[in-house]
Amino acid sequence: MERLLKEVREEVTKAVKDEAVEDKASCRQVYVRRKQLQKRRRQKKAIREKAMVSEGSYRRGCGFIRQLEKRLHYKKTMKEEAQAQAQAQAQAQAQAQAQAQAQAQAQAQAQAQAQAQAQAQTQALALALALALALALALALAPAPAPAPAPAPAPAPAPAPALAQAKAQAQALALAPAPALAQAQAQAQAQAQALALA
Repeated sequence: MERLLKEVREEVTKAVKDEAVEDKASCRQVYVRRKQLQKRRRQKKAIREKAMVSEGSYRRGCGFIRQLEKRLHYKKTMKEEAQAQAQAQAQAQAQAQAQAQAQAQAQAQAQAQAQAQAQAQTQALALALALALALALALALAPAPAPAPAPAPAPAPAPAPALAQAKAQAQALALAPAPALAQAQAQAQAQAQALALA
C-alpha cells in the first residue's frame, strides 16, 4: 500500500514537474513571441517614420524644385522682355537717326538751293548794277549843250547802235573840260548808289 502511494506521489510529482516545465516553456515561448512582436512593431514604426521623413523631404525637395523652376522661368521671361525692349529701343533709335539724317540731307539740299538762288540773285543784281552803271555812265558822258548858237541843223544821220553811241559820248566827254568830267563822274556814282540802295 505504501509502495502504491509512493508510486502515485512520484507520478503526481513528475506530472506536476512536467506541467511546470511545460508552463515554463510556454511562458518562455510567449515571452519570446511577445518580444518578437514588439521588435517587429518597432521596426514597422521606424520604417513608417523613415518613410514619412523621406516623403516630407521628397515633398520639400519637389517644392524647392518647383520654386526654382518658377524663379528660372521668371528670370528668363524678364530677360526676354528686357531684350525685346532693348531691340525696340535700338530700332527706334535707328529710325530716329535715319529720320535725322534724312532731315539733315533735306536741310543741306534746301541750303544748297538757297545758296544757288542767292548766287543767282547776286549775279542778277550784279548784272543789274552793271547795266545801271553803264546807263549812268552813258548818261553822264552825254555832251552838254554848247552856249554858242548852233549852226544850221544838218541832215540827221542814221541811228547808230547803242554801243557806238556810248563810245562817241565817252570820247566827247573825254574831250570835255575837267570840271564837267568830274561832275559827270559824281552824278554817275550817285545814281549807282541810289540804284544799289533801291
